[in-house]
Amino acid sequence: MRITNKQVMESVGALAELQQTDIPAALSFRLAKIIMTIDPMIKAINAARVKLLDKYAKKGDDGRPITRENEEGGTMIEIEDTGSFEQELNEMMLVENDIDFEHICITDMVGLSVKPSVFISLNWLFCEGQ
Repeated sequence: MRITNKQVMESVGALAELQQTDIPAALSFRLAKIIMTIDPMIKAINAARVKLLDKYAKKGDDGRPITRENEEGGTMIEIEDTGSFEQELNEMMLVENDIDFEHICITDMVGLSVKPSVFISLNWLFCEGQ
């Protein structure tokens, strides 16, 4: 199956949440294999994003990126050319990856308490049939 970098990154929180669900051992094993498959992709995407941030960051006299506090109280890097940064980031997020895994059928999830947002974020992972 092919999955975009965007789908991979959108799956991180849902996979973490699903890992915390009390699921049968066989299903847990299949989920662990999927996570181990996409974990290197997550690391590569994050590394590329950091390089992209460094490439487009406004730099101070010391050559370091200029940061400021965002609305949530966190720190964000100021971007020199927002349009080019967003274009490159979007292109990177559309890159497709081939992954080999066994879909998890919705019927395997019967009786488990899973939020709809998990199914939405992981729609590439689930199948409806047996």
